[in-house]
Amino acid sequence: MQTKLPSIFADLWIGVLILLTACSPSTSTPTPTEAPQVATAFPLPTDTISTIAPTLASTLPALSATPIQVSAQDKAHYISETYPDGSNVAPGVTFQKSWELQNSGTTTWTTDYKLILVSSSSSSLGSPDVIPLSKVVNPGETIDISVLLTAPQTPGQYKVTWRLQNPQGQTVSVDGYDLWVLVNVGIAQANSQTGSGQQSVVAGGVTVTLVNVTYPPNEVDAETCFDFPSLEEWYPYDSTININNEKTENTSVSYYPPFNKQDTSIFQTTHRCFLIGFPASSNLGDKITISIGDIYVDAVQFLEQNCARAQQELAPKYPDLKFTCVPPSSGDYYKLIQLPQNMSSQQARQIILDTMNQTIYGPWVFNITR
Repeated sequence: MQTKLPSIFADLWIGVLILLTACSPSTSTPTPTEAPQVATAFPLPTDTISTIAPTLASTLPALSATPIQVSAQDKAHYISETYPDGSNVAPGVTFQKSWELQNSGTTTWTTDYKLILVSSSSSSLGSPDVIPLSKVVNPGETIDISVLLTAPQTPGQYKVTWRLQNPQGQTVSVDGYDLWVLVNVGIAQANSQTGSGQQSVVAGGVTVTLVNVTYPPNEVDAETCFDFPSLEEWYPYDSTININNEKTENTSVSYYPPFNKQDTSIFQTTHRCFLIGFPASSNLGDKITISIGDIYVDAVQFLEQNCARAQQELAPKYPDLKFTCVPPSSGDYYKLIQLPQNMSSQQARQIILDTMNQTIYGPWVFNITR
């Protein structure tokens, strides 16, 4: 997301008022007021925001001896982004944050233009300090600027902020804003509960409902319903159950209620239900957490089409990432030909497979008491 920043002139006016107040006699202690988090004439403070929407910083940042210079000719316009504010990311997952920007100024952006890391909360999510632009962008043209990030293992809300700079070190205003990512790691919770005890969770734009939980001997079965984004054959993966702080992975997933394989009507709606089975024992009064990690479409079903689509989608973002697709009998769906600089083969693998499988990460988390 872009961080909304006031005009530099507003910040300088605040600075003037502060200096005038300091020079005037006062008989009472002034009441501190909140000031916007700014990044123009003053440096950005360390992120302390705990809400989803970026609003006000708790204190006024200190005056800097070196004011930040904002370019008068360079300007950028925000178009879109991945992982909008409040997106849920599973702990330890590597994900790609991207912004689509338009060069709305009068200068040509070269590959010497860059994003610089300016602040973060308790973790920078593995971001490099500098992210150069991947191509030349003429006035009116657009570019996707992407960075690979890794969610910490510790649940919580994390924010990282970057600033676009020209080769002279001047700030390039993005509609007056900086750029940021604000994600929730491992803390998606049920946001509604019906009178029947059903819970629904929204993560990654997908709603999952926990309809019912049954307890056969030495097993827990969770009936869950998904509102998928398309009619393709989506499937839930990486589900776990935690009973009294003992975690167990699922061992079975099946459509529910069971249906005849000849009946294709289930694929004529995006609302589908599954029975997720866990080999775990439970007793009355147990505190239970059920978590579904991600959903995706198995790319192998239409490998050629999914490979071509992934190559087309990734080419603008990673022009130096080259791969071809191979039969799944080799263990993977692709063969790496060329890696971009500063990208590991493991990161490339996750990006390629996530794109081919259209992976959507949760987690979708449900807390119940038996």
